Amino acid sequence: MMFKQASNVNFEAQVIYDNAQRELKTARDATNAVLIQYGQLKLRACQGNVRRFLALFSQIKKVEWHSEKTTCLKGGLCLSEQDVVKLKELDNISSSLTSGTVAGVVAGGAIAFGAYSAVGMLATASTGTAIASLSGVAASNATLAFLGGGSLAAGGLGAAGGMMVLGGFVSVPALAIITAVTFAKAKTNFNKAYINLAEANKTQNEIRVLVTACKGIADRTRMYIVLLERVDAIFSSMLSGLQQLIQREGTDYSFYSPDARKAIAAVLATAAAYKAILDMPILDKNGKLTPVSAHLITDVSRQLSL
Repeated sequence: MMFKQASNVNFEAQVIYDNAQRELKTARDATNAVLIQYGQLKLRACQGNVRRFLALFSQIKKVEWHSEKTTCLKGGLCLSEQDVVKLKELDNISSSLTSGTVAGVVAGGAIAFGAYSAVGMLATASTGTAIASLSGVAASNATLAFLGGGSLAAGGLGAAGGMMVLGGFVSVPALAIITAVTFAKAKTNFNKAYINLAEANKTQNEIRVLVTACKGIADRTRMYIVLLERVDAIFSSMLSGLQQLIQREGTDYSFYSPDARKAIAAVLATAAAYKAILDMPILDKNGKLTPVSAHLITDVSRQLSL
């Protein structure tokens, strides 16, 4: 009787454990995919409208920056000369990531580029000296290493790494399912079966915390995908207008009409929003969602009337 009951309890424990592991893998894979999608979208934005803006704006001479060399629009969106420099750094980072010289970094870099503030993470990226460490930085964040399944160029956590992710430690050990062999061991195996069941339930609860965290990261990232796509479309249209303005007004800002100057201010304000989105970290160094990333969505949507 004890043999059969122990076997049934062990089977129940294994089912609970296996289901929890499948749920976690599904959540992890989905989160990994959406972060890569966002990272690739940011790369395209850098190589598209960022590069286009820099090429057009560099043609305009004698721009009259406001106080502290900043141009603002009503609502608080501002672009400084330093921000223009950072946009150039973003362009350099994206170029390095997609170049043949660091092709091995691209897969791991996309997830990091989606989750982090690239300029803040790689201050020397414009020189090319730090770009090769992009996936290494990502791998040093246990959350991203976990989400990437160990596929980052510098190596993931691997089996020995466990699941030290999302601000907590979850060991998720494999259940030691015991097979009853002799009657003398029946009572011991019976007790161990219930220990297995308790461990399975504990692991299930721990995994549910991770699944919730994964879904939170995925949801926030999807919001940024939608936001960036909408701002990208607006920015693209404004850059077409900027190109026409330069053709009409010339490249000397001091001769621009009041309407032309307002148009320039609007372009710079939109560029500020664009830069803020591209440089906004979704995760902090501990792998937790950044509160400021939630606020930026609201601010940009309000200020650009999205």
